[in-house]
Amino acid sequence: MSRADLVLVMDHANLAALATRYPDALEKTYLLGSLDSEPDVEIADPFEAEDAATEQACGRIAGAIDRLLVHVSCGLPS
Repeated sequence: MSRADLVLVMDHANLAALATRYPDALEKTYLLGSLDSEPDVEIADPFEAEDAATEQACGRIAGAIDRLLVHVSCGLPS
């Protein structure tokens, strides 16, 4: 974890687990959904959900990653 520049998690449960195991990584850890256009910063795990939930989660992940790539390619500070 010490070698990572950025850590992305999907929900507050992931964030809490990471904080317990790697407290020094919190300053570089973000909810992926905070880069998304949805008001809810958590991206629900679609495991055992309907196909629509999986498609929605994938769409949110793709959108958030696209926004992240725009920021990285523009050279904006983190």
